[in-house]
Amino acid sequence: MNRVFLKFSLKMALRSMSIHKVRSFLTILAIAWSVATLVALRTVGVGIRSRVEEEVGQFLQSDILIMERSVSIPEQVVENIKKIPYV
Repeated sequence: MNRVFLKFSLKMALRSMSIHKVRSFLTILAIAWSVATLVALRTVGVGIRSRVEEEVGQFLQSDILIMERSVSIPEQVVENIKKIPYV
Protein backbone atom coordinates (compact mmCIF):
# COMPACT_ATOMS: atom_id res chain seq x y z
CA MET A 1 0.00 0.00 0.00
CA ASN A 2 1.32 3.40 -0.78
CA ARG A 3 1.44 6.23 1.73
CA VAL A 4 -1.16 8.38 0.01
CA PHE A 5 -3.79 5.65 0.17
CA LEU A 6 -2.93 4.88 3.79
CA LYS A 7 -3.12 8.56 4.75
CA PHE A 8 -6.44 8.95 2.92
CA SER A 9 -7.88 5.85 4.60
CA LEU A 10 -6.82 7.04 8.04
CA LYS A 11 -8.31 10.48 7.40
CA MET A 12 -11.63 8.95 6.29
CA ALA A 13 -11.71 6.63 9.30
CA LEU A 14 -11.11 9.49 11.73
CA ARG A 15 -13.76 11.60 10.00
CA SER A 16 -16.27 8.76 10.21
CA MET A 17 -15.49 8.26 13.90
CA SER A 18 -15.97 11.96 14.63
CA ILE A 19 -19.29 12.07 12.76
CA HIS A 20 -20.66 8.90 14.39
CA LYS A 21 -19.45 9.43 17.96
CA VAL A 22 -22.08 7.29 19.66
CA ARG A 23 -21.56 4.39 17.27
CA SER A 24 -17.78 4.63 17.70
CA PHE A 25 -18.12 4.75 21.49
CA LEU A 26 -20.42 1.72 21.53
CA THR A 27 -18.04 -0.21 19.27
CA ILE A 28 -15.06 0.56 21.49
CA LEU A 29 -17.11 -0.30 24.57
CA ALA A 30 -18.17 -3.65 23.07
CA ILE A 31 -14.58 -4.54 22.17
CA ALA A 32 -13.34 -3.61 25.65
CA TRP A 33 -16.16 -5.59 27.28
CA SER A 34 -15.37 -8.64 25.13
CA VAL A 35 -11.68 -8.54 25.96
CA ALA A 36 -12.42 -8.13 29.68
CA THR A 37 -14.86 -11.05 29.57
CA LEU A 38 -12.36 -13.31 27.83
CA VAL A 39 -9.63 -12.41 30.32
CA ALA A 40 -12.00 -13.04 33.24
CA LEU A 41 -13.12 -16.41 31.87
CA ARG A 42 -9.53 -17.47 31.25
CA THR A 43 -8.57 -16.43 34.78
CA VAL A 44 -11.46 -18.37 36.29
CA GLY A 45 -10.57 -21.42 34.21
CA VAL A 46 -6.94 -21.33 35.32
CA GLY A 47 -8.03 -20.86 38.94
CA ILE A 48 -10.44 -23.80 38.82
CA ARG A 49 -7.84 -26.04 37.20
CA SER A 50 -5.25 -25.07 39.80
CA ARG A 51 -7.70 -25.71 42.64
CA VAL A 52 -8.73 -29.11 41.26
CA GLU A 53 -5.10 -30.16 40.81
CA GLU A 54 -4.37 -29.04 44.37
CA GLU A 55 -7.34 -30.93 45.83
CA VAL A 56 -6.63 -34.10 43.88
CA GLY A 57 -2.96 -33.86 44.80
CA GLN A 58 -3.82 -33.61 48.50
CA PHE A 59 -6.28 -36.48 48.24
CA LEU A 60 -4.04 -38.86 46.35
CA GLN A 61 -0.67 -37.64 47.66
CA SER A 62 0.91 -38.56 44.34
CA ASP A 63 1.47 -37.27 40.85
CA ILE A 64 -1.20 -37.63 38.21
CA LEU A 65 -0.25 -38.84 34.77
CA ILE A 66 -2.76 -38.40 31.97
CA MET A 67 -2.18 -40.49 28.87
CA GLU A 68 -3.99 -41.03 25.61
CA ARG A 69 -6.08 -44.17 25.23
CA SER A 70 -4.31 -45.13 22.03
CA VAL A 71 -0.98 -45.71 23.80
CA SER A 72 -0.27 -49.41 24.34
CA ILE A 73 1.79 -50.72 27.23
CA PRO A 74 4.05 -53.71 26.60
CA GLU A 75 3.14 -56.89 28.52
CA GLN A 76 6.46 -57.00 30.36
CA VAL A 77 5.87 -53.50 31.73
CA VAL A 78 2.38 -54.52 32.86
CA GLU A 79 3.80 -57.56 34.67
CA ASN A 80 6.46 -55.42 36.36
CA ILE A 81 3.81 -52.94 37.49
CA LYS A 82 1.67 -55.76 38.92
CA LYS A 83 4.60 -56.85 41.08
CA ILE A 84 4.79 -53.45 42.77
CA PRO A 85 2.89 -53.49 46.09
CA TYR A 86 -0.24 -51.30 46.40
CA VAL A 87 -0.44 -50.64 42.67
